[in-house]
Amino acid sequence: MSAEPFFDLAPPPRLTMRTIAFRVAEKHGLTLDDLRSPSRRRPLVVARQEAMHEIRQATTQSLPAIGRFFDRDHTTVIHALERHAARLQA
Repeated sequence: MSAEPFFDLAPPPRLTMRTIAFRVAEKHGLTLDDLRSPSRRRPLVVARQEAMHEIRQATTQSLPAIGRFFDRDHTTVIHALERHAARLQA
């Protein structure tokens, strides 16, 4: 009888805000610094809003924590979540 487990018991890798934001930035051909920049160019805003949405869905981070990560206020995160949700509905 084999001593190896039938399946891997290791927990799945933990998603962090940084990892999610990096993946979204990469998807849009941007850098993490671009997403965290103060720029309000439309392609950056759309990518940043998507990243905020993905972070909110995949983690337990609070709105203020997400805002701090992007150097934004929590109300900006609320707006981003609403805008991204509207884009998904369209």
